Formats: sequence, structure tokens, C-alpha cells
Amino acid sequence: MNSTALEETPVVLVVEDDDALRELVCDWLQELGYRTEQASSGADALALISDGGIDVLFTDVILPGAIDGFELSIAATQRNPSLRVLFASGCAWGPNQEDEPGTTFLHKPFIKAELAQSMRVVSGA
Repeated sequence: MNSTALEETPVVLVVEDDDALRELVCDWLQELGYRTEQASSGADALALISDGGIDVLFTDVILPGAIDGFELSIAATQRNPSLRVLFASGCAWGPNQEDEPGTTFLHKPFIKAELAQSMRVVSGA
């Protein structure tokens, strides 16, 4: 892949505290043509977002530490207003949270095809 194609490939930051699931999601995203970065907590994710170069934030809603997925998305989009966010959760969320404009939820457990579809929705492709 030439450097121009690499620059055009969206970078997804996967924030998930379950190591095995985080690795699986990264593997699937790479197979789907995305570049990936990883973090296991909201604090680690914010450090990567501050460095720039992240196009999509894929985050679990429930994360260890003081920053959950919702708080992470707010802080991240304040730093990068063009950042797109895809939430993942195994919890049942009320319609108010899922109907929030610009919010995309992927319910766990999910399969690669569902991840691909959600990424298309988030990226507008």
C-alpha cells in the first residue's frame, strides 16, 4: 500500500477493557480495511486522541477508571470535533440514549458483519 492510500485509510481507536475482545475487534477492523489503535481505558484513549490522527472512536460504554465511554466521547469530540463515535455495550440502554443524534450503538455480542455495518453507518460510507 502506498503512503497516499495509507493516509486515506481511516484510523479507528478501539477502547475496550477486555483484552481478547479488543484484539478481536482490531483484527476484524483491519480485515475490513481500517487501521487501528488500542486503549484499555478512557484515560489511555484520551492520550492517543490528543496525539491526533484518529478518525473513529469505537468505545465500550462501561470502562474501568473515572472515565466511561460516554464521558470519553464528550472529551474526545471536544478535542476533535470531526471524530465519529461508535459505542459498544452488552447492557440494555433506554431509547433516549440510543436515539441521541449522531450516536451509533453496537450491541454485544456482535459478529463481524454487524461491526462492518455499524462502521459504515458511523463513517457515512
